[in-house]
Amino acid sequence: MRLQLFHPGAARINCDECKRFVFNLESGDKETYRSGPEREELPMVRGPNVPTPCNKCPKEDPENAKQIELSPKNWAAFAHYLQARACGLSDVERRDPIVRRNFALIDMLTRERDRKAQAEEFAEAFVMRLARR
Repeated sequence: MRLQLFHPGAARINCDECKRFVFNLESGDKETYRSGPEREELPMVRGPNVPTPCNKCPKEDPENAKQIELSPKNWAAFAHYLQARACGLSDVERRDPIVRRNFALIDMLTRERDRKAQAEEFAEAFVMRLARR
């Protein structure tokens, strides 16, 4: 769950695809280049001597990625959490101990992400303020 919340770009990248193509770890998009007379945008193929960016990726390596990527069941729980945040929970869902446990864990992580983002915004504003002096 941390991977999806704190590194959504990297979370979107499949390690096997990363071995074949160059990706932007922040956005999760394939890097592209324009080719031919039509300037067609094509994905940048990773050359045979170009290493994968595992040392910069929060997944660290393909084996670790298998451990930290969400399963379909966990994706469903996360989607349910997002829907409930938007629309609320039914009485039955409120009484379900599994829903309460899952939502508590996901909420703890989303609050941590939000606090981190808020701290980064504050630090950036503080540095800008100091630079003006």
